[in-house]
Amino acid sequence: EGVWSWGESRRWEEEEYLNTIQPHFQALDNNSWQEVETQTYNGASNQRKNLNKYQHLNSICEEAQQRWQDIEITSQFEVLFRLRLGTSRRIWGVRVQHHFFIVWYERHHKICPIERD
Repeated sequence: EGVWSWGESRRWEEEEYLNTIQPHFQALDNNSWQEVETQTYNGASNQRKNLNKYQHLNSICEEAQQRWQDIEITSQFEVLFRLRLGTSRRIWGVRVQHHFFIVWYERHHKICPIERD
């Protein structure tokens, strides 16, 4: 709930869930976690990069770190899992055994921004 400092809503709209989030998970339904973890894409200079990955809490922006700690159920986890949906959209959450729990849907790649030269 609420809004990030960059103006993006922390909540996803029902339309976003039905048209973007849910279809992404449905596309992953027949994959093992190992397959999800090892999917790659062509990054800059045609280097293969991980599509989805684990990230330590201290690698995300301070605002998101604080928000993570404020959410009682997620504060026990120091490692997040991030699913990449194209250039700027991400789904953030935690993996517990074979289950993934969504915490955030990000539209503008600000939770863990990359610095460009």
